[in-house]
Amino acid sequence: MHPRAIATKRVEAQRDLMAVAASIGEKCNIENATEKVQGPTHRDKQVQSLRQDEALVSFLREVDEALAGSGDASPEEALEDIDGINPEIAEELRSMGFDSPDDLNEASDDELLAVDGIGPARLERIRKALG
Repeated sequence: MHPRAIATKRVEAQRDLMAVAASIGEKCNIENATEKVQGPTHRDKQVQSLRQDEALVSFLREVDEALAGSGDASPEEALEDIDGINPEIAEELRSMGFDSPDDLNEASDDELLAVDGIGPARLERIRKALG
């Protein structure tokens, strides 16, 4: 088939597609009709790439939120990051219901002194570290 005949057929097909789309109330422009005849255009490939990038960014945000929780470190990490609290003391604190720095701030000195491994000097260090 001659190239001019092919071009004419494409134009006719585009017109037909536009007429069908208009008749069912869809918004359709020449690019959409062309895409249906010729396949995705460069613009459509860019849009698809951007959507994939947006999906990746969204996924990474979800992963980041899942790992970070509310933005604070997990209670296990947070207790052990406090000066004066080693892994053994952190485990003892958790067993007594102190799971976060906030829990320690709300606890009385007597409650914390009742934890094995916490004496007056360590309590002072912990209170200083918590601010």
